[in-house]
Amino acid sequence: MKLNKSQMRSILEITYPEYKGRKFKLEFEDKYYPQNYWSGGTRLYFTCLEATDEGIKRTSWGDNPFKQDAHKTFDIPFNGLVVEHTIFCGKDLGITVYINPQSDLLAKQLTI
Repeated sequence: MKLNKSQMRSILEITYPEYKGRKFKLEFEDKYYPQNYWSGGTRLYFTCLEATDEGIKRTSWGDNPFKQDAHKTFDIPFNGLVVEHTIFCGKDLGITVYINPQSDLLAKQLTI
């Protein structure tokens, strides 16, 4: 599902405030598999966040798994989200937001 910049504003302020692109998409997943974050010209950056009644904030779950077990799948909590910025061979492919499919609070905040 595609998102627009106004839907992403609060997430971008927290994660990638310098991002000037217009490519955003939303994926519903209950797990996240961080691929090789620097491989063959592809660079992946990601940040884990949590949606609460007060809004979206940074969280400690899923803190850079590359520090522990690279390529280890981890669960996306009920109101958690992973924000991934992808660069492929120097070309910006945009931002993908992965949220748990059961996260009604977050889905409402993003689809307003």
